[in-house]
Amino acid sequence: MITIQKLIRGWAARFEQAELATPIIDARALALFVTGLTREELIADPDFRLTEAQIREVERLAERRLTGEPIAYLVGQKEFWGLTFKVTPETLIPRPDTETLVEMALAQMPDKERAYRLLDLGTGSGCLLLALLSERAAATGVGVDLSQGAIEVAQENAQALGLSSRARFCQGNWTEGLVGAFDLVVSNPPYIADDDPKVSPEVRAHEPASALFGGPDGLDPLRAQAPGVRDLLTKEGSYIMEYGQDQTDLAAQILQAEGFEIAEIRRDLAGIERAILAKVAKM
Repeated sequence: MITIQKLIRGWAARFEQAELATPIIDARALALFVTGLTREELIADPDFRLTEAQIREVERLAERRLTGEPIAYLVGQKEFWGLTFKVTPETLIPRPDTETLVEMALAQMPDKERAYRLLDLGTGSGCLLLALLSERAAATGVGVDLSQGAIEVAQENAQALGLSSRARFCQGNWTEGLVGAFDLVVSNPPYIADDDPKVSPEVRAHEPASALFGGPDGLDPLRAQAPGVRDLLTKEGSYIMEYGQDQTDLAAQILQAEGFEIAEIRRDLAGIERAILAKVAKM
């Protein structure tokens, strides 16, 4: 048996040789996942000794990591907005950049006691909708995704977070078949251009293409969503969507052509324009 610290150092070195971006973080994540230890427990007991079975399990997962499989899929979870979400290859892995949408959305819901009605298009793991519901105790929401597998994951996350009574998830194609008025519509749709060479091999090989690629210019999902969103929003409702680098002008043009006015553009932590806030234009 070896200590957890030695195991982490050994696999971190292997990951570094394989030119993985975060070798130490990855090795530590696998070791903690297999042993069930927290980071605080690791710091307190770096000489914790793994069983032979635990060592074999870390090795099995680490070998998969060496092929490029994302850590989030190996451990089956990812943190977003301070909450832990189950993720599977049916769902996009939540990114910190998407927390920009949460910040924008919460600013549109200043009354913490109001029963806002929310809609999340392309909900995936449900992270966006559930993060918002966790901050607004009277709000309710609907999450829509084309993937039934993603819907099942989102439902599990709602249950685990104690939010299932206020969140409903359904399989569907964007706004088709939806009725009612929503105070807020949020979406992190596919927005990568189909032939974008900047997509990493790891992402292209393992994350669902249906949640990544949005047509020749990446904005086909916005074109498909916008008309339906316009008809589903309340008079003062807001539509917030994530998009990719250098897509601001085109996204704004598409929204304006569908009867929206642009209220805000917000940058992510890297300073890249990442999210657009639109409202139905006043007549």
